[in-house]
Amino acid sequence: MTYTKHRSQGRFGLFTNPYAIALGSVLYFVFVLHFDTRWRYLPYNFAATLSLAAIIFLFSRRPFFSLYGATLVAILFTFISAMKFHSKGLALHVYDVVFIGSDVSTLSFLVRYYLPAVAVAAIGLAVIVTFLTILFRREAPISWDVGVRSGIVAASLVAAVVAHRPTTRDADFVPFIGGYNASAFFLSLWHIPGLMKPMQFAQPLDPGEAGRPFVNRSLCTSPEKQPDLFLVLSESQTSPLVFPQLSIPQAVTETYKSGDGAIRPLFVETFGGGTWMTNFSVLTGLSTADFGWLGPYVNHLLVDKVKGSLPDILGHCGYRTAVFMPMQYNSINEGPFLKSLGFQEIYDADQMGLPVMGIRDTRYFEKAEHMIAQHRKTDKRPLFVLVQTMFTHSPYETTLEPRVAGEHVYANDAGANEYLRRVTASRNDLVAYRDTIKENPGPRGSVFLEFGDHQSIATKPHILERATGDNPFTTFRSPVYETFYSIHGFGTPIDYRKLEVLDAPFLIPRILAATNLPSSEVFDDLASLSTMCRGEFHTCPERAEVDRHIRRRMDAGILQLN
Repeated sequence: MTYTKHRSQGRFGLFTNPYAIALGSVLYFVFVLHFDTRWRYLPYNFAATLSLAAIIFLFSRRPFFSLYGATLVAILFTFISAMKFHSKGLALHVYDVVFIGSDVSTLSFLVRYYLPAVAVAAIGLAVIVTFLTILFRREAPISWDVGVRSGIVAASLVAAVVAHRPTTRDADFVPFIGGYNASAFFLSLWHIPGLMKPMQFAQPLDPGEAGRPFVNRSLCTSPEKQPDLFLVLSESQTSPLVFPQLSIPQAVTETYKSGDGAIRPLFVETFGGGTWMTNFSVLTGLSTADFGWLGPYVNHLLVDKVKGSLPDILGHCGYRTAVFMPMQYNSINEGPFLKSLGFQEIYDADQMGLPVMGIRDTRYFEKAEHMIAQHRKTDKRPLFVLVQTMFTHSPYETTLEPRVAGEHVYANDAGANEYLRRVTASRNDLVAYRDTIKENPGPRGSVFLEFGDHQSIATKPHILERATGDNPFTTFRSPVYETFYSIHGFGTPIDYRKLEVLDAPFLIPRILAATNLPSSEVFDDLASLSTMCRGEFHTCPERAEVDRHIRRRMDAGILQLN
C-alpha cells in the first residue's frame, strides 16, 4: 500500500486535524444522545454512520471526506426526522422515500403548506453539498487497494449488525412513534426486505384454532328502517376536557356532546398527524398498530386487500356511498384506497374546485349538502356520506380569518391559540351542518357520527403535562392518543347504553350495534370483542380472541396480506 500526501490546506486543513476529528466525534455523540434521548440505539447509530462512511470511502478513497459526508448526511436525516415527528408524530422511515417521495400530490402539499421546513431542509442540503464538494476537491485520494477498502466496509457492516439489538416485531415500531430521531432512519433500513415478503402483524397471531371463516355478507336491516349515515372526520380535534388548563368556552365544549349529553373518549394510534391511519381503523375495524412499522403505509399496502369494510357492507344493502376529501385523490394514496374499500363516489379537492387547505370546513359541508339535497329529490336509496374536514390542520404560524371567534384568548402561546381559534370556527361549521341534517333527516331518519382523528401538535406541551411514564407515545391508552366521538340520532333510535370508551377499530361495530344501521358477521364479532376487551383492540387483555377474529377474516379471504 502507498500513501498520497493530502492537499487539504488553508482553512479546510482545520477539518482534517486529528483534534478536530476527535472534537467532532464528541459533538456527534452529544448530538445523537440529544435527539434520541436514550442510550439504547446509540451503538447501532455510530456503527451505521461508520458503515456509510466506509461505503463512501470505498468509492472516493478520501477518508476525511467520507467521515464528514456520512456524519452530515446522518445529521440531515436527524433534522428531517425531528421535523416530521414534530408535525406528524412519526419519525423518518426509509418507506417515506419509497412512497411519499414518488407521490407528487403529497410533495406539492408539503412544499406549499410547509415551505419553511422544506426551505430549511433544502438550505441545509445545499450547505452540506457545497462543503463536501470543496473538501472532496482539496483532499487527495489515498491509494489503498480496493480489497482493503472493501474489508473496511465489511467490518463496519458486521459491527452494525452486532450493534443492532434484535427486538420483537412489536418493539420495532417504538423508534418511530417514540421519536428516536437520530437512529430511526438507520433502523428503518432493516425493514427494506419486508417489501419482498407478505405483510406481517407487529404482534404474531396466536397459533390457536381460529374457527369458521367469516361469511362476507351484509346483514341488512328492513329497507324502510335503514337510516342515512353522515360521518364527519374532525381534523386534529379532541374534547376540550382533555386540556383543562386551557381557556375554552363552555359553548365550544358543548358541541362535542352526543345526543345523550355525554362526551365519549376515542383512542387512536397516531399523534399530530396520520389522519389516514385513524380513518383506516374506523372504516375497516383493524388496528394500524397491529401492522407495526408498516402502520403508516396501510393506504399504499392494503389497496384491494380489505373487503367487508363499512362502505362495502352499506353498499351491498343499497346505500349510495360517497366521501368528500380535502386532499387530492392520489395524496397519500387515499383516493385509491377509499375506492377499494367500497366508496362509490369520491370528491377530492380538484373535483370540488377547492384549495387543499386554508378554507373553512363549511365549504366542504356545503358540497355535501348540495349532493344530499339533489339525491333526495331523485334517488330513494339511503345515504352514507363521509366528510373529512381540514380547517384545523397545521401549520399554525398563519392566522386564518382573524375575525373568527372574536377576541377570546385560548392559550398563551400563539400556535395553540391559533389552533383553538380554528377549532371554534370548525365547531360552528360542524354544528350548522349537523343542524341541517337534523332539520331534514330523510324518510328513514339519520345517524350523525363524528370522530377526531388525532390530537394537534399545537397542544402537545399541554397534553404532556397530563401524561405519565417515561415515554407516553409508546402506550396506546396514553392521554396523547385520546380524541373523541359523538353520535346523534335524528328520526331514528340510538341505544346509548351500548356505547363506551373505545379504540378506533371498535367505533363502527359499537355504532352499528346501537342503531338500525346494517351490519355483518365481521362487525358483529367486533362488537362482542369490544366488550370482552373493554374497548381495547391492539392491547386487548384477551389478545388471543383478537387474533382469532383476524384469522377468521384472513381465512375468509376478506383480509389479504400477500
